[in-house]
Amino acid sequence: MPSEDADHAVVLTRVSSEPLAALLVGQLRSEGIRAEMSGVLTSAFRAEAPGGVQILVLAKDLGRAREVLADWNEAGS
Repeated sequence: MPSEDADHAVVLTRVSSEPLAALLVGQLRSEGIRAEMSGVLTSAFRAEAPGGVQILVLAKDLGRAREVLADWNEAGS
């Protein structure tokens, strides 16, 4: 895979709230994975559109990020 493909952001998951997204982003970052939130401003407007906050990671980190997410889900956080 060319470097430019590995360095673009991809969606890891979507969570229901900004606080939950912040916790997950913090966990990913503590594991050395660059992560960001997207959709924070619209996540509360569930009456008009499905809400949620996307968690973005670099394509090259997606495999490891999925492992961290699986551990996160198992822990019930």
